[in-house]
Amino acid sequence: MKPRALVVLNPAARHGTASARFEAVARGTTPAGLPPLDIVAVVGDNIQDFPGQGQAIRKQGDEAFAPFGARFFVLPNPMYGSWERN
Repeated sequence: MKPRALVVLNPAARHGTASARFEAVARGTTPAGLPPLDIVAVVGDNIQDFPGQGQAIRKQGDEAFAPFGARFFVLPNPMYGSWERN
């Protein structure tokens, strides 16, 4: 079997949480009817775009940031985000 690459984008990202969307992709229960998929990389502009992540990461040690640059990739958006409340 050939390796496959797939990019899943959600145009209605404000509906539901990122974690719920990741779980749906892994289970194969997306509205698009995709089979279960392994998520190998995540790109986002807000900490909450990454599965299981939130602003609390700021108080954790360096180990908490290990997935960033390897599995999680940030494209900063300085206009809005969960950081505004901090």
